[in-house]
Amino acid sequence: MFAQGIDDDESGAKIAAINSQLADDRLSGGEAQELRASRNLLYVRLADAALESDAPLPGADVEFEHALGLKRQCDAARAHTFA
Repeated sequence: MFAQGIDDDESGAKIAAINSQLADDRLSGGEAQELRASRNLLYVRLADAALESDAPLPGADVEFEHALGLKRQCDAARAHTFA
């Protein structure tokens, strides 16, 4: 989604800022790891936003069905873990 410019009006700018920070050679390994983890959470936020409706984005039918199935598995596992 990010690569295609599909955004929730917030996450894309944050991902771009993190990508810029990751380009800094002076980052420690721990700092880079934290930034990558934050970026991954933003990617998940974008994916969740795309999967909120039961309809895929134009041209993303196969990817939508696959991602929706994975999301449902994760939600079920999370519910089972925290029940």
